[in-house]
Amino acid sequence: MKRIISLVLIMSFMNTSLLFANDYYNKARRLYDTVEYNEALEALEDATSREENDKKTLIEIYYLKAKIYAILGKEKDAKKQFVKLLFLDNEYKISEDESPKIVKFFKETKKKFIESLTVKLNTPEIIFEAVRNVKYQKRVKIKAIISSMNESRNAKIYYRRIGSSKYLQSDIYQSEGDNFEGNIPLPLNIDRDFALEYYIGVVDFSGKMIAHYPSAEEPLILSVTLSKKQDKKNSPEISDNSSILNEWWFWTVVGVVVIGAGAGTYFAVSK
Repeated sequence: MKRIISLVLIMSFMNTSLLFANDYYNKARRLYDTVEYNEALEALEDATSREENDKKTLIEIYYLKAKIYAILGKEKDAKKQFVKLLFLDNEYKISEDESPKIVKFFKETKKKFIESLTVKLNTPEIIFEAVRNVKYQKRVKIKAIISSMNESRNAKIYYRRIGSSKYLQSDIYQSEGDNFEGNIPLPLNIDRDFALEYYIGVVDFSGKMIAHYPSAEEPLILSVTLSKKQDKKNSPEISDNSSILNEWWFWTVVGVVVIGAGAGTYFAVSK
């Protein structure tokens, strides 16, 4: 009998370990339980970009982010997270034990999402500010203009360190109108300059890439340099100081790549 109980406990522990293998998600859960919502959101940002994430883990991450935003009264942000969740599983059912407010909000979002799948849209066009050089920081912000988007289409930043064969993904969110913003998370504990390759892609609900700029084969190069005064043992903090942007942001050739259109249109913008 004791052996059976022990086996059950071990199997239960294994399942839990698999489900919450993402340490940043575990940290976010603890912060959520202690009502430290802003800190939990920060941990969830790190959790989203983990390479080991599977579909089930991502659903948990998006769901927790949506709950926190709803609690904070940020319904627009909560909707974005529920849409990300539904993009992975449009049959997802929320527990009726959840807060009535969140249950109602989720069901309304799901209804609109399902309706959006039947809407016919033009092929998306992508225009964005290409970032070429930055000083090391925790995340690099990417801004883009993407047309012909709705809940049935998902935009992401695809990135990898030069020399790596696999692209990682980072979410890019609609801020207002056709404007989108996202971040490329940089690796921690870096002791030398390095470079990344990246591009923006849009996939439809089936997962098919329907637009991208530039491309996986010919991505943009982002060079990252370490500050001479930087303590390499610690991760730098994010800065919202616009003067820093003026140091390393510059406008370059931006463009549009439309799959199947046969040609791309390039926009030269200077600042």
